[in-house]
Amino acid sequence: MSPNKPQRQRPGGGTTLAPSNESLHVGDVPPVSTEPFEQPPTPTEVEPERTAPADEAPAEPKKPAKAAGKPRKRPASTAPARQAWEASVLLARTDPRGWDPYSVRLPEELWERLEKRVAADQASYRIPKLAMSHYINAALDRVPADAAEAAQMGQDQLASQGLRPPASRSSGTRLHRDVLKRMELLPVQLRRAARPGLLGHLQAAAIAVFLNELDAE
Repeated sequence: MSPNKPQRQRPGGGTTLAPSNESLHVGDVPPVSTEPFEQPPTPTEVEPERTAPADEAPAEPKKPAKAAGKPRKRPASTAPARQAWEASVLLARTDPRGWDPYSVRLPEELWERLEKRVAADQASYRIPKLAMSHYINAALDRVPADAAEAAQMGQDQLASQGLRPPASRSSGTRLHRDVLKRMELLPVQLRRAARPGLLGHLQAAAIAVFLNELDAE
């Protein structure tokens, strides 16, 4: 091409065509949108909140089951002698029907000592209705709950009497049902722990110790 050849003019003048925003239709094909395509968001699974029914109460946590153990024995009274005696007297007033017959065997000398104590307290406290059963009940309630200790107490009383034990006698009295239950089990318990025949010596030892403490107080 020669460098001096004039340039060819394009038809339509020197104007440029602006881009059209109109949709293009080709036959029955729907128009194509010129807007940029956006990927729809991927749906995420949301776990629905679990709610208890209105008529159903929330379950309470279960408490651990307690292990089954041996039944507890009623412990012997550890109250001072004077306090135990007063409790026995008041118990006879508040629960008079809770007392049942019981037999006690004591040396003659101990019976006399107990009778003198009752007479002295009747005059001192001005309570003529005081009875030996109030003292015996309080004394026997202090017998050790452990059979071996109770048996040792009876053996010590027997040994203290020497080769010629003093004369003794049985007498009826009354005990509150709580004390009576323990006393009814003692003969078998003493026989297993030591030897038979200790019940009377144990009764004497318990009452002698009780009167000694009352005298000291």
